[in-house]
Amino acid sequence: MRGWIISNLLFIFIIIFLSFWNEEYHSPILSIGQSFAVIAVLLFLINVNMFFIFLIIKKSKRKDLKKNLALFSRKLMKAHVPIGITATAIITIHAVIMIYFHPYGVFHMKKLSGFVAICILVIHLYSGWLRRKKASGFRRKFHLRMAFVFLGFFLLHIFV
Repeated sequence: MRGWIISNLLFIFIIIFLSFWNEEYHSPILSIGQSFAVIAVLLFLINVNMFFIFLIIKKSKRKDLKKNLALFSRKLMKAHVPIGITATAIITIHAVIMIYFHPYGVFHMKKLSGFVAICILVIHLYSGWLRRKKASGFRRKFHLRMAFVFLGFFLLHIFV
């Protein structure tokens, strides 16, 4: 569990460091767009970590840890959809700002990876909506798989 917390904090530090250390953008509007991206990353990270919380609950042998995480996950699960919608709205603002004000062309790797990530996010959101309408094992697994596919492209977009 300690490694999980340390890896999350390290990931957050790396994202903030990479976003603001490299003064690639001289325009204040692009810096604002970049700030929106960092906020969205933090919100998406909260939602992705729900999988790992449930995994720890499933695999742990310590009853006190299971109980505490189960209580925490119940509260977090109620916020899962609002966090996801908020993160999607923020990432949409980021995308609009970067599309209109970023100096690179459409076929730049950063923009292409962002477009692909947004397309996968749309599929992921649709799978979540289907799962919310009628839960099934297939819909749960599909939503989970799409979350990790999105995470992969999302990381590709960040680190390109």
